[in-house]
Amino acid sequence: MDKEYNQYQIYLKQYSEFVFSKKERTVYYRDPNNVKFLEEHKSRGVCLCDTSIGNVAKLCRLIRLFTVGRNVTVLNPFIYNGIQLMGMCLEGNKLNCAGCSVVLNDILITQGFKSKCICCIPFDPHDMDTHVLVHVYDETVKSWFVADPAMGCVPCDSSGRGLDILQLREFLAQGKELYFYQSGMIVRDCEKRKNYAEMLAKNMVMFIVFFSSGLHYCMEKSRMIIPLGITDISSLYSASEKTNNSFYLYY
Repeated sequence: MDKEYNQYQIYLKQYSEFVFSKKERTVYYRDPNNVKFLEEHKSRGVCLCDTSIGNVAKLCRLIRLFTVGRNVTVLNPFIYNGIQLMGMCLEGNKLNCAGCSVVLNDILITQGFKSKCICCIPFDPHDMDTHVLVHVYDETVKSWFVADPAMGCVPCDSSGRGLDILQLREFLAQGKELYFYQSGMIVRDCEKRKNYAEMLAKNMVMFIVFFSSGLHYCMEKSRMIIPLGITDISSLYSASEKTNNSFYLYY
C-alpha cells in the first residue's frame, strides 16, 4: 500500500503546475433560489444558515447515511437533479460518489451558496475508478474548501481548517498529515486517514468540472482541467473543453 501511495505522490509532484486566467471565461450555474427546490429542502430539514465547514460536514454525513444499506446504484446521476436523486433513494436506490455530490451541490446552489461538482481523475487512463467531490465557497471566511458527501466528511488539516481543491492536491503530494471532519469532530485514526488519503491521491491528477444550468447538468459545458506536462489524454474522459486553466475550479 505504501509503495502505491508513493507512486501516486510522484504523479502529483511531477504534474503539479496549472495556469490561471480569468480572461474571457464564462461560468454556468444553476439558477439559485429555485422556490420548488427550496420548499423540498425545507421539508427534508437540509437548509443551511451558512456554508461553514461544520454545517457542510453535517450535511455530508446526512447524505451519506441516506444511502447506506441500499443495493441498486443510480447510474449516470448527472442527468438528474438532487431532488430526483433523493426520491430514488426513498425508492430503495443507492447513490455513488457522483450522485451524493449532485445532491449536496444542488442543496447548496438552490439556497444561494456557491459550489460545484468536481470529478477527480487518476493518472492511469484505463482506471475508471474516479472520485467526485464538491467544491464549496465559505462566505464566512471567504475561501473554498472540499466536501466529500460520499464519505460523509470534509478533508482538513490537523486544526480542522478546510482545504480548497488545489491545496488538498498539494497536501497529498507533499505527504502531509491529512485529517477529516466528520460527525462534529476531527477524525485522527491513523489507518482511516491513511486509506482516505491514498484514495484521494490516486484520483487527483486531473479534474473535470461539471456545471449545472436549469434543471440539468450541462455535460456539453463541462471543463477538463489538466496540469501542464500531460499531453496524452485518453478519450475515455469526455469534456467540451480541455484546458490547463484552473480558473474553472474556483469560479
